[in-house]
Amino acid sequence: MTPTSSSRARRGHGHLTSVLLGSTAYAVAAHAHCPVVVVRVPPRGPTRPVRPDADHPVVVGVDDLAPSGAALEAAAEVAERSGAPLRVVRALEYHAFIPTIASDGATVAEYDEALRHEAHTMVADAAAKVREKHPDLVIEEATLDGAPAFVLGRESHKAGLVVVGSRGRGGFAGLLLGSNSHALLHEAACPVMVVRS
Repeated sequence: MTPTSSSRARRGHGHLTSVLLGSTAYAVAAHAHCPVVVVRVPPRGPTRPVRPDADHPVVVGVDDLAPSGAALEAAAEVAERSGAPLRVVRALEYHAFIPTIASDGATVAEYDEALRHEAHTMVADAAAKVREKHPDLVIEEATLDGAPAFVLGRESHKAGLVVVGSRGRGGFAGLLLGSNSHALLHEAACPVMVVRS
């Protein structure tokens, strides 16, 4: 898909959960020093385009940590080259904030409003950064409820490519890749690009 990325087909004939992805594809995604595109191959062959185009956007997940920046730029470059829209997505996962809601006195509604405002601002800022370098690119913005892997997995059903940043630092492949990227590689309905920081 891009000359600076590796591309591996996903077969998944192993017995362990981490091997279900396919040992070679998973190892490349976990350890490569360049962006890696993993293409899931359905048992009966592809049923729709497996690349971005005008009808199948490049979806990129963003958060407030540095790897999102590398993933955002990689996604923008692919979208621009393929003539696809870029869809910038932020997932809102609530369970991590329950102790804060209980301890700071804010109501759930107040915290929900503040969290959504912050997420919308983050997505808008990311889109603005892309527009500076890629002014002709069509950009969509979305803030969606759910865990990142679930949200991006759902988005993958209408996308040509999903791009994620990986910030895993562990010594094992599963930890090195990062839990959200790991889960998404197993569930995505379109190719996934993993961009390590």
